Amino acid sequence: MNKEQFLEQQNLQKVIDECTAEINVAKEVQKTFTEIRNNAIKEAYKEGISAKKISELCKVSVQMIHRIVK
Repeated sequence: MNKEQFLEQQNLQKVIDECTAEINVAKEVQKTFTEIRNNAIKEAYKEGISAKKISELCKVSVQMIHRIVK
């Protein structure tokens, strides 16, 4: 491997590492917002809002709502 190939490989590794780190941050943010959403869904369901109405508001299936509130 010549110097140019080595530098290119290092650059690609840096890009991969940075992207992986950003993906991990995004996953954590998504997890946090999913928990917040799920708690709101549970509360709405407890308050008597139908699973169908909640599913329309959240743009998920009624089955998903039932899975969340179990």
